[in-house]
Amino acid sequence: MLIQMFSVTRKGDFLFYLRKLSEEAPAFHSMLEMIEQTRMSYAAALFRKAGMDSVAAEQKSHILYHYYLGWYERFKQSQVEAEELNLHISMLRSQLLGI
Repeated sequence: MLIQMFSVTRKGDFLFYLRKLSEEAPAFHSMLEMIEQTRMSYAAALFRKAGMDSVAAEQKSHILYHYYLGWYERFKQSQVEAEELNLHISMLRSQLLGI
């Protein structure tokens, strides 16, 4: 999952536009919340499958998702080199999975 999340940039800014639109239209805010919660729930399920308790899995899924949002914003205009990608994945694996 980490490789897929962080390997492709320039996928489009749909969620970022949706976030901007949600500031003015409550219906879009609800949709954004649902999308983001679904993503974090999926990550939490993977953390639980890796043996973490529910609390740690939920916390780590939030950390991972928010890290991703910042990472995407920083790198969305450029191609990420393999070395940079591997560095981020290695840090995340170490900090979130302890491996």
